[in-house]
Formats: sequence, structure tokens, C-alpha cells
Amino acid sequence: MGHPRFDHRFLWATLAAIVFIVYCSLYPFRFHAAHLGDALSALLSHRHMNQQPLAGLISNVVLYLPLGIFAVLALRPRHGRLQSVLAATLFGSVLCIAMELTQFFDWRRVTTLTDVYPNAAGTAIGALIGLAISVPARFGLGRALRREPIAAVLVALFFVYRLFPYLPTLDAGLWWYAITPVFIQPQLDLYAIARYAALWAAIAFWLSRLTAGPTRRWALPITVGIMLLARVLIVNNRLDPSEIAGIAIVLASGPLLMARSARPMAMRLFVALAGIILGAHLWPFHWQAGGDSFGWLPFAWLLHTHPEIYTRSIVEKAFVYGSLVALARLAGAPLVLAGLAVAAALGIVNVLQTHLAGQTGELSDIVIVLSMTGLFQMLVGDSISKAHTRARSGPLYRSETPAQAERQ
Repeated sequence: MGHPRFDHRFLWATLAAIVFIVYCSLYPFRFHAAHLGDALSALLSHRHMNQQPLAGLISNVVLYLPLGIFAVLALRPRHGRLQSVLAATLFGSVLCIAMELTQFFDWRRVTTLTDVYPNAAGTAIGALIGLAISVPARFGLGRALRREPIAAVLVALFFVYRLFPYLPTLDAGLWWYAITPVFIQPQLDLYAIARYAALWAAIAFWLSRLTAGPTRRWALPITVGIMLLARVLIVNNRLDPSEIAGIAIVLASGPLLMARSARPMAMRLFVALAGIILGAHLWPFHWQAGGDSFGWLPFAWLLHTHPEIYTRSIVEKAFVYGSLVALARLAGAPLVLAGLAVAAALGIVNVLQTHLAGQTGELSDIVIVLSMTGLFQMLVGDSISKAHTRARSGPLYRSETPAQAERQ
């Protein structure tokens, strides 16, 4: 019996990525009559990259990354490496050209070839990432990525949102600008410290699931050093004294984060992240009797927000909400039920936001939670029996003995 022509799990993920791209590209779907020839002329007349702002360029790359990753993973069961990468890149290029031409007929959109370049590049980069994932793992890190794909996805999301826009600078003046908040009149905020401590504790936890032996001890300090240095070198980033204070708390709590049982630590981190989310969504609690209308169209705010802001926001929420779902899974809940429970809780919070001054409630958070749950389900194929087995696992966050962990 031969291999299936496609991996249907990732085929569905590819379709979901296409739907998301179409939605983000054509919302609010207010079309008008025009000629296709005029659309082609508009596309070709805007072709110079100096017309593309940096944040918009990077956001366009990130938008098409998942498409390239999932398309290659869907094609790999029966297709060669080069063939899969080329097919995914070609499809992404055709899709982005189709989106740009269609945008000419949308009142709120602009047709430009400068969006096609980063979209196609994002698909190609994603395809190469997908190819690297599909290659059989021969080294310790590769085996860890295959054994703990959810942890790998969450760590990657953390780096994506913390290091945006990824463009380093050689300007020493900008380096000084990035570090001055730490040395000149540093300001600490208790909520920000708690928030960063919770985020970095989650990263410490996920790193511990990807490492073993002596590597586990140094994974977090090395990650902290790389992250802080990168934030100094990358444009549009500054060090935050509150984040450094939160990191210090996590580093000092290292032995606690290395507890031998996954379930208690997962439950503690779940509570910490949930508290941070509630604080961000509901504080200050200024209740309004009338309330605003609930936003049933997800991501409607994209049109009114700078690309750098909405890219950071979406990826950060994917990391935080995905961590909540994954932590609930490690605490013993079946993955799908964990995702539905987190989505329902966020739905209640979003409804409450419609009655709070300065807050808006909409469907976006629920869509992100369900999307992350679907992605995790494709990666691990969870079931009720697996959840009970995992909840009873003891040493080193996994169902393995310490000796086995050291060998890995």
C-alpha cells in the first residue's frame, strides 16, 4: 500500500492559511466595478520597493509563512523536496498576485507589486522551513522538535513577536537609545513585571521540554542573553526595565521551574498566564451599563492599525493563548476540550469588555485560540486516553526516566 498523495492534516492547515490570507487581504469585502486591464496597470505601476514601508514588508512576509510551511508538509508524502518547495512557492506567488488584482476592486485596498515580492518571499521561506521540519531528525535537537512539536512552535512564536521587525542596525546611537531606559531614570511597573515574569516562566517551561541533561540548565540563560542582545541590535526595539526585573525573577526561580512533574507546574503557569490575560483585558474595571456592540468580524481592527502593531499583537496572542491550551493539555485535559474551554472563557471575557470603558470585545481572540488548537491537534493527534497517560507522567516533564532523558 503506497503513501497517500497528500498529508491530509496539513492539507487542511494549508486551506486554513489560504482562508486567513484571503480574509486579511480583502476585508471588508466592499467591491466596486472596474476593468481587469486597469487592475493590471495599477499592479505594474507600483513596483518600486522604496514605496513599501519596512513594517509592511515584514508583515507581508510573515502573512505567507504558514502557507509555505503547511503546503510543503502536505506535499512531502509523495513528492520530492525540490518539487514540494517549488510547487508551494509557485502557488503562494499566484495566490498573492490574485489577491493584489482583486484588491483593485475593493474600495479600501491598494493594488501594488511591492506586496507581491514579500508575499512570494514569505511563501518560499516558509516552504524551506517546512522542508527542514519534514526531513528525518538525526540530531538531539531535531529529535526534541519531533518529540515536542507544540513546545517548538510556542518557542518560535515567542521569538517571532519579541524580535519584530528583525532588521539589525549598525548605528551605535540606536544601540544607546535601546538601552537608555535601563540606565537613565528606569521605571518599573508591577503589572508589567508580573506579565513578563509569566511570559518568561512559560518560555523556561517550553525550553525545558526541548532540552535534556546539561543543556537544560543553560537553555534559559542563553535564550535571555540572545533575546536582550537582539533587542538592542534590532531597530524599533528598546529594553524594558520591567522585563529585566521579570526575567530576574524567573532566573532566580530556576529550580522551581525544573520540578520533576509536569502537571503541577503546568497548572501553576496556566493560572499565572490566565491572570495576566484577565488583567490586560479587564483592567481598569470601569463598568458601563449600556455597553458597546460585540465585534463579530474577526481582525476588523487590522485596517486601522499599523502593520508592526498588529503583527506583534497577533503573534503574541498566538503564543499566550497557545500556551494556555498546551498547559491545560499537560495538566491532564484532552487537547480539543482544553482549546474549547479556553475559547469559551475568552468569549466571556470579550463580552464583558463590551461593557468596560476603553475596551472592545470581538471574535478575534476566539479564532486565534481555535486556530492554535487545530494546529496542535494536527501535530500531536491528541485523544482522551493520551491525556490521562500524559497527566500521570512524572520525571522531567515527560514520560521518561532521568537516565533516558540524559541519553537524549
